[in-house]
Amino acid sequence: MATLITGTNGGLGKWLSMQFPNCDKLTRKNSPAEFNGNEYDLIIHCAASVQHCGWSGVNISLFEDNVFLTKEVVKIPHKKFILISSIDESKNSPYGISKRISEVIVRDSCSNYLVLRPSSLVGDGMRKNTFQKMLQSLLYIFIHIAY
Repeated sequence: MATLITGTNGGLGKWLSMQFPNCDKLTRKNSPAEFNGNEYDLIIHCAASVQHCGWSGVNISLFEDNVFLTKEVVKIPHKKFILISSIDESKNSPYGISKRISEVIVRDSCSNYLVLRPSSLVGDGMRKNTFQKMLQSLLYIFIHIAY
């Protein structure tokens, strides 16, 4: 199965690329245009900029990664498109709105797509989130109580 995965430098994209060892990988080092000559059975679009801030603190990379990149990736020929979005899509924050726009781009550009909104990602290579911090704290407490 010809597969393209975006965001493979870290997090979920990196983990998925290890599960699909023969996949093509779209990272910050290459351009979506480089993949237009291929037709993929599956594109998994994980690349994202996560910025939990207000409008005064937002960086342009939020829109470059979450909106503009999505607009280019959907142009790559494919049979199935999976977008890794976020439960923050429903929030009226810069990040939430950027994820909502990405979902609209996928919905309107792809005939066969799936949008996933994970509440949290846990595992090696994942960015630290509240759940992981809680587990780390519990482990710290357990070690110090047990010994």
